[in-house]
Amino acid sequence: MARLKVEGIASLERMLKDLSTLDGGKAEEDMLNAGRKEVEKAWEHQIQKHGLIDSGKMKKALSSSKPKRNIWGIFSQIYPSGYDYYESGPNQGKKRVRNAAKAFMQHYGFYNHVTQSFYDKHVGWVDDVEKEALENATEVMTKVYDLYLKRIMKG
Repeated sequence: MARLKVEGIASLERMLKDLSTLDGGKAEEDMLNAGRKEVEKAWEHQIQKHGLIDSGKMKKALSSSKPKRNIWGIFSQIYPSGYDYYESGPNQGKKRVRNAAKAFMQHYGFYNHVTQSFYDKHVGWVDDVEKEALENATEVMTKVYDLYLKRIMKG
């Protein structure tokens, strides 16, 4: 039977990191893949809930990357990607705007240079995405990790 002794958070972190290298990081990738699906669902739900679906382009632009590694660890990016054309004003149909920038402006508001006023929409919808996704993604990722640990203990 396996024996587990942990003293402090640093020890726990080292132990979990050592466990995750036993399969070449596949468990981490599986956890992120399961979690990112839940986060995508939260984005779609909040776009719909906050009425940011005039044309449906924001929802269609939603994308997530496969898990990647860098010096800080493993991650996946989930946000509205790509470009769209301005739908009104002097740049209508001519100038492109990033979908991520549109999401930022819808979240925080923006300054309208034509009317010389600040459009303070600040609905905080991206914060709502995070709140909604946190519990569901954590639960799904925990289940994947539990299955991984059970496989190791049997193995």
